[in-house]
Formats: sequence, structure tokens, C-alpha cells
Amino acid sequence: MQEHPTTRFEADTGAARNEQIMVGLIVAVLAPVMLYLAGAQNILLLALSGALGGVAGYGIYALRHYVRAAQTIEIASDAVIVTTQRRQMRLPWAEIREVGRRSHYGDFLLIYVQGEKHPHTILLEGYTSEQIRAIEALIRQRSQQNAQ
Repeated sequence: MQEHPTTRFEADTGAARNEQIMVGLIVAVLAPVMLYLAGAQNILLLALSGALGGVAGYGIYALRHYVRAAQTIEIASDAVIVTTQRRQMRLPWAEIREVGRRSHYGDFLLIYVQGEKHPHTILLEGYTSEQIRAIEALIRQRSQQNAQ
């Protein structure tokens, strides 16, 4: 098998934080609009729903990022190494059988491993679209090279 240099991708936490703020702002605007359209006339209720909705939207999105988002993705010669806030996952090339992507409430990289029913799901929040395409292409290329 051919040796490859290790390629390391790091998430931009500033970009991830901006996404979280945007979600909070969107919820802060949509919550009172929806209440108003439902017939609510009380200004205090509308303001409170906007404030609480914004805080809740930001908080839930930030918590999701803390728990699930990949901080670094290393593509080494022997494995893909994904590091999150809470854990490190090492997926050897010999075990990777397929790579996919899902975009539903964020960009996710799906890595299917031999012998496992469900894919490893990696949240790619904070990565640019160029980085995501490069990560996906490198993993596909190296897993196909290993399969041959």
C-alpha cells in the first residue's frame, strides 16, 4: 500500500459560532411573527417569545455543536482520525466501505464501516465547503485505493 502524508483539517470555531448566532436570530424573529400571525396581540408576550426563542435556538444549536461537531479531521496513511470535544475516533482504511454526505440541519459526513449497521456521522459545522469537498474526496480516494 502506498504511503500518504497526513492531511489535517481544522474547523473554524468562529464560523461555527456565527452559524449558531444566525440560528438564534432567525428563531428570535420567527417566534414572535408566528405568534402574531396566530392572533397574539400582547407586545410583552411577543417580545418575550422573541427573546426566549432566540436564546433557546442559540443554546440548542451551540449544545449540538459541542456534542457532535468534529474539531479536527486527520487523514493519515493508515486511518481517518476524527476528534470532537468529547472523544477521538479512529477508522482504519481497511474497515471503511463507503462514504456519503447528508445535509439536513447541517452538513454531515457519513462513514460506513464494515460490520456496523449504522454509519459514523460526523457534523461538519465550521468547515468551509471547499474543506468538506476535499475531506470527502480524500477519504473516498484512500478507501478505494485500500479496497484494490
